Amino acid sequence: MTVDTSVSAAPVLSFAAYPDDGLWHGDAGQAGTFRITDPAGKAVSAEYSFNG
Repeated sequence: MTVDTSVSAAPVLSFAAYPDDGLWHGDAGQAGTFRITDPAGKAVSAEYSFNG
């Protein structure tokens, strides 16, 4: 048995209307589709909560 103790890269959450550039974008209630990317390619599911 081999145990992999390395830490994979964290998933990335992105939304085209809110780029990760440190600036304010959009407004509350703006609809859209968020994308969760797994750089390590190991995730089989994702769970996300907001204010909860």
